[in-house]
Amino acid sequence: MKLLLFGVALDLDAQGNYHGPLGTGSWSAGTAVVIAQPAADRVSIDFTGPLPFASNVSFACVCAVTPGNPLSLHSVISVTRKASAQLVLPLGLQTLKIENGDVIAVGSSDAGLGLFAAPAQLRSALKLVSLSETLRNSDWVGNANWTWRSILTFHAKEQTASFLPGDGLPAMLSIVDEFLDATATPFLSRRQTLDFVSATLDVNRVVIRSTPRDKALLLHPDILDCRQDGNSGSNSFLYQYVMVNGDLEITLEGALGKQATFAWKPTSRPNSPTTNAGMLLFRHGDEHGHPVLLEGELFPIGFREGSSVQKDSTITATEWEWTNRAVCVYKEDGDISVEVRAIDPLKIRTYDNPDWLAA
Repeated sequence: MKLLLFGVALDLDAQGNYHGPLGTGSWSAGTAVVIAQPAADRVSIDFTGPLPFASNVSFACVCAVTPGNPLSLHSVISVTRKASAQLVLPLGLQTLKIENGDVIAVGSSDAGLGLFAAPAQLRSALKLVSLSETLRNSDWVGNANWTWRSILTFHAKEQTASFLPGDGLPAMLSIVDEFLDATATPFLSRRQTLDFVSATLDVNRVVIRSTPRDKALLLHPDILDCRQDGNSGSNSFLYQYVMVNGDLEITLEGALGKQATFAWKPTSRPNSPTTNAGMLLFRHGDEHGHPVLLEGELFPIGFREGSSVQKDSTITATEWEWTNRAVCVYKEDGDISVEVRAIDPLKIRTYDNPDWLAA
């Protein structure tokens, strides 16, 4: 019989017990002691030692298990020793501490267990990374939105650690389309909020996933009506396309994550109605006039430089030819592989329904 813990299948003895490290060789981690309880549906776990990116990890708990081979941890019945750990983030971002933390079962992951961590520490580390250097219109949201609890999980075999949201999907990132009048005063803007899905720590990178709160991400805006503000519910922008059925993935590399790349990828959450990410084209249709959807494994996201200031009679002829600045799908070289589909509007009524492509 085996038991899944932090991505490793532990071989339990005939009595359902285990005492030893998580794995062998280059990816061996701390020592786990697993003892089966008199009832076959629970085990007690006592863990001490290192895990990927973490040292001095320590906790003990009693867990309910789901039958099978390997057994999986269903829930934490009681915590007999609170969790502590010191986490060193890659890229030189920061060192985080967990003290007197709770332990929780993570049913959606083969990690089995996770430790509750303060999200303010994660935000403090990410604030060292200025997204505006690569995606001008984006930034991390304010402190008030980071009061939720985050779950820190580990995968010993893959040598990764991940932060997951512990209380729903909290706000994490904002993308703002903003234009200024001739006096450089903001007069037209629309803010899109993206919620936190995960942050995975790898040896040379941090990969962050977020999902649009409106379940779709509008990109490449043109000004439709400069008299109205998009945040008031008015239709001030004409967006050329909308990204659906996916997450915005941010990959941070280099010292302090200064090398940031952005991509729209298929949703990472279970029970998704589709396996590919989508790009719905507003300004194109098939021979019947039906909307066109592009589906693919990855849509690179970039920033197009351009004008954000209203033009007047003093502007030079060259500046009159500038396009608007915008966040858009952009690949510097090569092609983007996609499958083209037409959407029947009689079956699909709104793009903000997460199941809209399942019909």
